[in-house]
Amino acid sequence: MFVVCVCIATPLHALGLIYNGLVFRSLYGNVRETMGTYLAYAGTFLAAVALSPLLGDPSIPLIEFLPHVLGLTLLCGTFHFVGVVLTRHEHVLAREEILRTAGAAFVATQDRESVYAATLEAALDLTRSAPNVRVGLTTGSRESMTVVASARYRASDIEGKPLNLHAFPEHLQACFLENRPVESEQAEAAGLRKSLGLSSETRPFFLVPLFIEEEPRGAIGALATSLSPKR
Repeated sequence: MFVVCVCIATPLHALGLIYNGLVFRSLYGNVRETMGTYLAYAGTFLAAVALSPLLGDPSIPLIEFLPHVLGLTLLCGTFHFVGVVLTRHEHVLAREEILRTAGAAFVATQDRESVYAATLEAALDLTRSAPNVRVGLTTGSRESMTVVASARYRASDIEGKPLNLHAFPEHLQACFLENRPVESEQAEAAGLRKSLGLSSETRPFFLVPLFIEEEPRGAIGALATSLSPKR
């Protein structure tokens, strides 16, 4: 891009390429990628403007290129916002499709095992983009829960293991008993793994309580080797 800006008669003629590049990057990149691209493109443009008089091209007054710098900033922020909104909308549609598929699977179930399988499949669909995911389903009561089914990455490690709510950190235990999802990053995941009777290896952990008549009767948990993207 810098070579293009320098080789043409004036860097202002390359603004179309710069705008197009920023639109694409702003729509599909995260905040860091968007900011990095903006700084690279804006820096390239300003450097070409500063260098053009040294190459024999007429100098460009500040009043001519400063509005374009402001325009690049506004375009970058606007299209990044649009991209975030569109991504969230796509995630909502994906979750609704997973719910519809899971609902149809539950209607077709004939025994307890097929209910477990449908539950695990729906949970795995929500974590599809994360590597090495393991999903488990526990049933029981507040005093005693057991992992009755598990799927995917090293599933046998947790099958039949107890889920001890009293071993949770206090704030996570309160969250679970209030029927709210429990999400733990690597710093706290060791405590959750201990409550399942597993090793102290720290990994991201997500747990959704299952309540019947306002009493905890089970949970769906997902463990991954790396943090999952927000969905």
